[in-house]
Amino acid sequence: MTTTLTTLGSILSTKFDAPESDLVPTVTFEELGLDDSLTLVELAVSIQRETGARLEDGQLYPDQTLGGAAALIDSVLLESVHT
Repeated sequence: MTTTLTTLGSILSTKFDAPESDLVPTVTFEELGLDDSLTLVELAVSIQRETGARLEDGQLYPDQTLGGAAALIDSVLLESVHT
């Protein structure tokens, strides 16, 4: 697991009670029960607090995989370094 994926898994397990055994790169937020926009906004805020990555509304969505979200976070962090 990448560091970002590990951090995302930690957020999901501690703040959203996602079972650690389910936290694999191919699982979607919807499969973890995070399928409404308010919950995904709360997750984005938690991600920003933990990583510094500021995600815009709609960048996290229910059928997104954890691997896809981790790649997005890495991309946002990389962009912030270059600006």
